[in-house]
Amino acid sequence: MRYRLLSAGLLMVSGVALTVVGLAVTAASGNAQDTNPVSEQPSPAFEVVPFTDQACLDCHTDQAKVQTLAIEEEKPDSLSEGPG
Repeated sequence: MRYRLLSAGLLMVSGVALTVVGLAVTAASGNAQDTNPVSEQPSPAFEVVPFTDQACLDCHTDQAKVQTLAIEEEKPDSLSEGPG
């Protein structure tokens, strides 16, 4: 009986100790100063190239031209239709 109480107490103390250590590490990392500041200049890899091909945009947004060039898809024959 004494062993069960001792192990339960040890488990509780270790749990509390781990929680306190975790909170201390979290608080310390939040207060740490940044030793490697991020540069304010944008990276060239993330530069957005402006859209300049207005002819493509005009063709793809012209409703009449899209409808005249559209091809209707054929419906595949269903296996459940027809005799038999």
